[in-house]
Amino acid sequence: MHFRIARRHRALAALIPLLGFCVSRGMYGQSTVPIFDIPQSSVRAASNFSRILGVTSLGNSWVLANDAERRQLVLLDTALRNPKVILDSVADGATSYGRFAKPFIRFLADTVLFPDLPSKSFIVISPAGSVVRTMALPRTSDFLIMATSPSSVDVRGNLYYRGLAPEIAGNSEHSAPLDSAPIIRANFDSRRIDTVAKVKTQRPSEIKRIPSTDGVSRSSITVNPLVSIDEWVVESGGALAVVRGHDYHIDWLLPDGSWYSAPKMPFDWKRVSEAERLALMDSARTAETTLDSSRTAKLKREGNFVEVPGRGRVRLPDRPVAPIRVDFAPSNEMADYYPAIRTGAVIADLDGNIWILPTTSAQSKNGELVYDVVDRQHGLKERVRLPPGRSVVGFGHGGVVFLAGPTSSGEWFLERAVIPSLRSRR
Repeated sequence: MHFRIARRHRALAALIPLLGFCVSRGMYGQSTVPIFDIPQSSVRAASNFSRILGVTSLGNSWVLANDAERRQLVLLDTALRNPKVILDSVADGATSYGRFAKPFIRFLADTVLFPDLPSKSFIVISPAGSVVRTMALPRTSDFLIMATSPSSVDVRGNLYYRGLAPEIAGNSEHSAPLDSAPIIRANFDSRRIDTVAKVKTQRPSEIKRIPSTDGVSRSSITVNPLVSIDEWVVESGGALAVVRGHDYHIDWLLPDGSWYSAPKMPFDWKRVSEAERLALMDSARTAETTLDSSRTAKLKREGNFVEVPGRGRVRLPDRPVAPIRVDFAPSNEMADYYPAIRTGAVIADLDGNIWILPTTSAQSKNGELVYDVVDRQHGLKERVRLPPGRSVVGFGHGGVVFLAGPTSSGEWFLERAVIPSLRSRR
């Protein structure tokens, strides 16, 4: 039961903050931060992807793309040509991607780690794009966390990931209050694991088990879709950046172990009207219904099996399971302004910068995404405006940015752009 609710929490965390959010134009506080427009790219992959979960450069010769829907890791050259599948959706074996989408993790010296379910370990992919070995996790019980959510590695090879929710972790020292989560640091050699930070999350404010009178399991959760959250990432220089959403500033855990709290960054705060609150809740209810339908259809396709931590692939009972009812906090308890950031809004490039996608931006002309580019020496040093219909899916060295966007056929294209002066502006 707890695992099923936790999966729904993660889905809501990714879904609800996106609903009703928009880029805004011209009226919410223009700033003097310089803005750079990425031009339309002439380098596009020859073939499309089903869903791109991440892209990264491997050295100076190869690009690795994670095609999550097809369950493939695809190797391309730097011109995004000559694709070669190195992990595929085969049932098992050394070249198996696995049965569900998983993020890869950049490791040391341009190698990449990829979670392997059967062995509860990481597959190590070399800069040449070949599978070279496996690596044991510091704690195998945390495998599913790293297989379902982003993780980072610092320059010493320490692994960082968001810890378990308290309703799963119980009284574990690595649990946290209901509306927050611990950031865990784990060392591969010593197996030492410690909590280095806490982040505020988009989590239900209340969870209820509804008594059953007909044998059908029912639950309800209460959420506030306008709560401020924190996000985090480890930048390529080894510092942990925790972006605090309530006032849009960054707390830095530096490689020497000291903390530095940077000043607040300029942000285009956008007030939420009562009509927008109601529309947001209606949209979230519709999306929740769609999520339930999708989950039911997926279970039917997969024979009613799910992945359960510590138990592997488990068949659900045949008795009917009712959708989890989603209730919303009263409108007067919601924030007056849209939160600064959403789940998944912070990513690190390979040149010492972190890229933040705010929920609103006065610099968006026609709905383009505008990222805030930050480093720990200069703070918010510039904004980057993408071409229409693109989002950032990964980075290469020396100002290389990988962009993706939808095609008319429902697939995704992949492009490579270069910001030549990005590294020199550090």
